[in-house]
Amino acid sequence: MINITREQFFEFIKTKKDKAEAITSATQHYLNFFDKYQKTAKKGNWNWASSFLVWFFYRRMYEYGFFITVLPLMLYLINYKIFGVELGEVVNGCLSICFLVFWMRYADYGYLYYASKKIFKGKKTSGVHNKLFAIFITFVIIFFVSVFIGLAFYLIGWV
Repeated sequence: MINITREQFFEFIKTKKDKAEAITSATQHYLNFFDKYQKTAKKGNWNWASSFLVWFFYRRMYEYGFFITVLPLMLYLINYKIFGVELGEVVNGCLSICFLVFWMRYADYGYLYYASKKIFKGKKTSGVHNKLFAIFITFVIIFFVSVFIGLAFYLIGWV
């Protein structure tokens, strides 16, 4: 349940470019979703930016970004072990598309939920990271997660 005000949400998500009289289009997108959700309680909305892993780290949603990195990699390796290389490729492709479409559809709600949890815990602002920093974080996490999962599966004899 989302129990925050529009003002609290705005203060949490605003960037350095956002002022009360001039709001960036990205911030306005999330405020529009907030208003729509408050009126209809519908969680679905389309967010193209969330199709990129960098979006999570740019929006400071580290736990979600880590989960979105680890889950597909683990599923890929497990599918290759269960179905073999040829069928595993098909299964992984279908899962990837379904996973991406699902997240793009519900990313705005995920961000609203994340913000409400942080606000409830007392965090007033979050904003966004510098884009280059977010890209750097993304690549570092992908690298270390890939190495760790690959090493783990190698040690148990799956690859």
